[in-house]
Amino acid sequence: MSEARVGYAALGGGADRLVKRLPTAIAMGLLPTGRHIEPHPVGPVTEVAPASTALEAARHWAAEILLCSPIEARHTKELALAALEGAAWTADRIEHRQRVLDHLLTLDDTREGVAAFTEKRAPRWTGR
Repeated sequence: MSEARVGYAALGGGADRLVKRLPTAIAMGLLPTGRHIEPHPVGPVTEVAPASTALEAARHWAAEILLCSPIEARHTKELALAALEGAAWTADRIEHRQRVLDHLLTLDDTREGVAAFTEKRAPRWTGR
């Protein structure tokens, strides 16, 4: 789910499917960061950190989230939580996605994300 890295929300249904197919904590860790699933002997995990390094791991996660558009992260989280609550693919839900897309297309962050991706540089998010 690389949308987070370029300033878009996961509007194509990826957020919905991810939270229904993976444990919620794992899905909600991947969506706002654009991270990939790490292979682990016990199953899919986002990270394994010894207790003595838990604060360092949390700071690393926060830094990764900050690499992504904050507006996108909010919209993707809303979509994922709606799917977890059992929201069906109704006309209202599809219209909501269209409103989110229309909103994203007006944002400086969305344009910045696309430009940064094209120019192969880190985006500079403004929250606008």
